Amino acid sequence: HTHTTTTMADASFVAILRQLLVNDNDAITEGTRQLMLRTRTEGSCGCVPELVMVLQDAQQAEEVKQLAAVILRQRIANQWVRISLHARQQLKTALLHSLLGAPNEPVRTAIAGVISSISKFEVPCGQWPELMQFFHDCCSQPGPQRAAATMLLSKVVGTASEQLEPAFPALLQLLSATLRDAHLPTAVHSIAALDAMVPTLGEEHVAAFHKLVEPVLAVMQRALKENEEALAAGLELFEAALSSEQPLVTPFIKRVVPYFMQIAVCDEDLEPSTRCKALAFLQWLALRKAKTVVKKKFMQPLLEVMFKVLAASEADPYVDNSSEEEDYTAQAAAQTIDAMATNIPSDLFYPAVMKLIAEASVSSEAQWRRAAQIVLFAMVDGCVYHIQQDESYLITLLQLVFTAMTDDDTVVRQAACISLSKLASKCQPDITEHHAEVLPRIFRCLEDQNDDVRERACYALESVVENLGDGVREYLGQLVDKLTAMCSYGDDIHGVAISCLGVTATSAKEHFAPYIDSVVAHLTTLVQPCEPEHWPLMYQAIDTISALILHCPRQQMEPHAIAFCQQVCALLPEMDDSDMKVSAYTLFCAVSEFSPDVFARFLPGALHHVVLSCRAEDAIRPERVYSDYSFLAEKVDEEDDEVDGEVVGYSITSSALTEQEAGIACLGILAQNMGPLFAEHLHKSFAVCFEVFQGKRKDLYRHGSIRKAVAMCLSRLLTALARLCRPHGWTCADLTPLGDAEQHAANAVMAELVTRLAEDRDKQVVVTVLEAVENVLEKVGPAAVCTADVQQALSRALFDLFLMQAKCHQTGDDDEEEEEEEDD
Repeated sequence: HTHTTTTMADASFVAILRQLLVNDNDAITEGTRQLMLRTRTEGSCGCVPELVMVLQDAQQAEEVKQLAAVILRQRIANQWVRISLHARQQLKTALLHSLLGAPNEPVRTAIAGVISSISKFEVPCGQWPELMQFFHDCCSQPGPQRAAATMLLSKVVGTASEQLEPAFPALLQLLSATLRDAHLPTAVHSIAALDAMVPTLGEEHVAAFHKLVEPVLAVMQRALKENEEALAAGLELFEAALSSEQPLVTPFIKRVVPYFMQIAVCDEDLEPSTRCKALAFLQWLALRKAKTVVKKKFMQPLLEVMFKVLAASEADPYVDNSSEEEDYTAQAAAQTIDAMATNIPSDLFYPAVMKLIAEASVSSEAQWRRAAQIVLFAMVDGCVYHIQQDESYLITLLQLVFTAMTDDDTVVRQAACISLSKLASKCQPDITEHHAEVLPRIFRCLEDQNDDVRERACYALESVVENLGDGVREYLGQLVDKLTAMCSYGDDIHGVAISCLGVTATSAKEHFAPYIDSVVAHLTTLVQPCEPEHWPLMYQAIDTISALILHCPRQQMEPHAIAFCQQVCALLPEMDDSDMKVSAYTLFCAVSEFSPDVFARFLPGALHHVVLSCRAEDAIRPERVYSDYSFLAEKVDEEDDEVDGEVVGYSITSSALTEQEAGIACLGILAQNMGPLFAEHLHKSFAVCFEVFQGKRKDLYRHGSIRKAVAMCLSRLLTALARLCRPHGWTCADLTPLGDAEQHAANAVMAELVTRLAEDRDKQVVVTVLEAVENVLEKVGPAAVCTADVQQALSRALFDLFLMQAKCHQTGDDDEEEEEEEDD
């Protein structure tokens, strides 16, 4: 496989490539024009031979070869079928030689990208047997060729994994040798190749994979001190293995977990993203292998690791930073605590975590006292039932929080306010009995000198007031005065204060009447055209007015409801912003419930925006891998139909996803609230809902939040349709049949809901679908299940749920798998 023949590239062609690399737009434009002209005059091969010669020319500069490889990859993607069989064979041979002769890693990587592009075409149809021989020959012996071959293998397997599956036994055998290579990059490329194989590994490959786990761990151990990028590659392999249907990791849990805990808290200067990969594995352990955590005595070490991570990080664990270049290890550690609290029996977990919380709460170091409050916050969800079993538990927790709320360090006071907010929202109604102790302490924090403490105290106040009910009357004047004063602070505190005013009005109801005019006047000033940085404040103002409309005296609120609907409908076309639409839909739902007649005039315009959000055309975006020179793609050949760039997955923007969820929910609520006024829109609404999980929008339907929204929306649409036929509902004495169109809709909706019950693996989705089915059965009656198919399917689905045999119960943490775990 060595290449000794000297090859000289065409000097004029190289000159064109060099022109494309200069920092001059005019030169790049001229170079692009010349390249296009050269491409069209070279026949069907489109400069492919010239590009290969550049790669083979040892005299050419690195950047020229990289550019040649990038353009060659793009040309092959679009022109491969036009190249003759003989030319293809020559090209494949030349590229393999060029890979071994490449002077450095960047050029080898670029050439490997070209070869992997060719493998898309040649490997599936068995036209490149020499490639497997190349891997065998180069990987069998140590040396520079092995490094190049393993790097190429990782790329080719990533491109044609399924087609290479018959060769997996041989490839796994090769990787067994290359993983032990003394040259770390070779071992790392081997891990990347193994990572690419994981999704396609079958049961017959598991034993061979298990033999590679120890060598992979050995590479990671080396990489911990030598090369963080190599360590990350190993972590990604384990992350992929966790997602496999095969038991690739389970037998090695006892061996792997201590090492991952070491990575999470090691003294080396690791990137947060690397630590979070290790924390993700530990979180998976808590989520899916809770029995193993207890059985192997990992609970205490895991808790200690999470405390250390939280104490070492200054990042905010309550904010989602996972998409940013920030330290989100604290968030990952808090999520792991939550997973442990949720999945480990509370009688085992609660005493252990409380012991550590108590110790950290009296630490001399503020970061440890802060960590104690974060852990308290994180564990409440999973332990809330246990806490409610004994009043002394809540009292102990409140005392820990009260002490932290007066801590000398601001970060501790901030964390304490958030912990109190969580306790107030989860430990109801028990915590309302302590309002005389809780509210004065929150009021003191509202006057704190630190903005973050004030803001988080307002969150705590909101959680307490939300569940206080009539008890809020005792504090109403004090509450409104303090919250109104906080509206003079910056946008963050201002927004939370407005939200808390809405919650106060919701609890106080008619008793809030004396404050309505002044509060609404302030909100009106916020719902106006403004700079984008002030939009979040506007959204909160809209949400708050929605709360006032629903809960304050009707006579006072009707003119305000009309005015705010007019203003929001006028702003929507001018603001293409998902968060604005979510708030607008909240207002539409509130006003339609407040008075269908008032909202009727706004319904057509509102529905236009709601339907667009339901379809969420921009929610799904393909993620493509482009070269640094991808600007050449369209310029090289404007007639090519294929889009340059390799699709590696699909990203769904969280804002667009939230918008679609809100749109779907709003559609169902409007149908429910508007009654006969919505009749003419029902057919289109059904069509939009079914479109979400049929045809173009099927990808988005994979998200649990969307499946839940669709289930409830379909049930509301169906009940609204049935109410048109039977305005007074149904009774056993009056089983008026539905019309043909209505019955067809009922059959279609029930078929989809039953399918979700039987097939969905998300328990929260199944719970929502059960609520939707209950809603249909209650309001539509026997007509919803009048066909034998629906009756049988629903019965099977319900029995499977009763027997815990439904797909949503298949967590993978069963006793049989636990018994198969090996200690060594």
